Amino acid sequence: MRWSATTSIGSRCGGGCLPDPARFARVAERDGLIVGFLSAGPDERGCWELTALYVLPEAFGEGIGSRLHDEFVAQLAGGPAELEVWDGNDRAKRFYRDRDWVAANGHRDGPAGRPFVRCRREGAE
Repeated sequence: MRWSATTSIGSRCGGGCLPDPARFARVAERDGLIVGFLSAGPDERGCWELTALYVLPEAFGEGIGSRLHDEFVAQLAGGPAELEVWDGNDRAKRFYRDRDWVAANGHRDGPAGRPFVRCRREGAE
């Protein structure tokens, strides 16, 4: 599998897909097919929140999630960010822990009796 550069969803869709210019989104494409995506934006407090990071399972281990994550972190300009991760997703919890995300105050109910746990990352590299 070959990695192609991430592109803005807005530019891929002709600039009209993201109604809020403060949002950040990237897609990873391979052979014209989307194999991963990330979206983020400010929450109600103005803190950056990583709202989605997804990579197709068949593309796991290729560095796609890491590259999408690193592009998001570069946008933080030294500021903090938050996300929620499902407590039942050990792979995602490990991914974020390895990238300096730590448990923060807060959680909400999730599926299978396991909560979504709030995580925070202080500043960019």
